[in-house]
Amino acid sequence: MPRLFSRAHLRWFAVLTMIELRVGVDIVEIDEVAETLAHFGGRYMRRVFSDAELISAGDLSPADVAARFAAKEAAMKAIGDGEPLEWRSIEVTPTPTGEQLHLTGRAAECAESAFVAGRSRRRRQNATPFSGARDG
Repeated sequence: MPRLFSRAHLRWFAVLTMIELRVGVDIVEIDEVAETLAHFGGRYMRRVFSDAELISAGDLSPADVAARFAAKEAAMKAIGDGEPLEWRSIEVTPTPTGEQLHLTGRAAECAESAFVAGRSRRRRQNATPFSGARDG
């Protein structure tokens, strides 16, 4: 009978089964964000984005705002403990390789024991970020 997995594969499988992985993904319709911005404008931006994000953001397009909002939602799903987190405690900042997360307050406390990675990519009509957290 042929072996389906090598011993090396089985060792990796044993390691991977001991890791609890939480993944957060969110899709936000850009048109809905554009409507929200048209209706609430700066009030929405100040409620969702930190002062540092607002300063670095300048004049963002609705697509950019949607991508950053979705990244925050994805991070909340990955690191959340069931209790609400403040929007402004999850900062999404641009880097040359994509968007990076900076956590403060309770968001940082929830992620303290987890390895957190976040990336965000934008396509034509929606924004789809990914955040992952590994316990331990």
